[in-house]
Amino acid sequence: MGHVAFPAMPVHIFDRDTSLERLDDTTFGGFLDQRWTIGEVPNGGFAMGLMLAAVQQVSAHPDPLTTTAHFLSPTSVGPIRVQTEVAKAGRSTTTVATSLIQNERERIRMLTTMTDLASRKGPSHRFLPPAALEPPFETRRNSFMQNFPENFEFRIPVSVAGGVLGEPSGEPHMGGTIAFADGRPPDLRAIPVMADGFAPVAFNLGYQAWTPTIEMTVHFWNHPVPGPVTVWLTTEIVEGGFHDETADLWDADGTLIARSRQLALIL
Repeated sequence: MGHVAFPAMPVHIFDRDTSLERLDDTTFGGFLDQRWTIGEVPNGGFAMGLMLAAVQQVSAHPDPLTTTAHFLSPTSVGPIRVQTEVAKAGRSTTTVATSLIQNERERIRMLTTMTDLASRKGPSHRFLPPAALEPPFETRRNSFMQNFPENFEFRIPVSVAGGVLGEPSGEPHMGGTIAFADGRPPDLRAIPVMADGFAPVAFNLGYQAWTPTIEMTVHFWNHPVPGPVTVWLTTEIVEGGFHDETADLWDADGTLIARSRQLALIL
C-alpha cells in the first residue's frame, strides 16, 4: 500500500497562520491566531494579508495593485471565513470583493484590484527617497505586553521612539525597519501587516491609547527584495479624535514598494 501525500506545512509562521481551507468556489475557512493580537484584537494588517491569500486564489492575476479595507467591527481570536466575489475579470486587472466573517457577522470588507506587476508598460519616475534612519535604535515596538511584536524584529530610531518608550516626542512621525523574526522574506501579501506593524504615530502625539483602524488603503508598487523593510509613518491631520496615517515602505535596496494610508480613531 502506497503512502498518502499530504501538503507540506508552510515553514514560516505568517504563511501558516494565513493558510486557508477552500470550502467552495468562493469561500475559504481560516483562523485568527493569538500570535497576531494587540491587546485582544488581531492586527488589522495581518487580517488584510489573510484576506489577500483568498484573493490570490480566485484572481487570474497574481499581484495586488491596490486594496482598501473597511473595519466594520473588531475581530477576535478564533475561526473565520472569507467570502469572495470577482467583481471584474479583465485582461490587465481583476477586482475582487472580500468579506471576513466571524461568528456570523461581517467584520471586514475589502476591495482589491489585482494585476501582473511584471507586465506593466509606460514611464516610471520615483520622486520619494528612502527615509534616512540614524542610530541609535530602539528594538521594542512599545512598552505594553502584547503578542504581535514577537513576530518581528524592529529597529526604531531613538529620535522618533519617544512614544514607544512612554516619552512622546510631539512630532507626527514614527518608523524604522521591520523584518519577520523567523527570517521570512517580505512579499506583497505581507505589506499590509508591515505597514500596520509599528506603534501608531498618535503615541508620539501623547495619546497612548487604542487607535482602531476605520479604513486602510494600500497601493503596491514593486516586489520587495529579501531583507528588512523600511517604514516611515506620518500623521498630518487629527480632528475630533480621528486621525490619518500615511506609511511609505522601501525594500532593502531602497526601492519604494508600497504606500498605505489609514484613518483611525483615538480612544
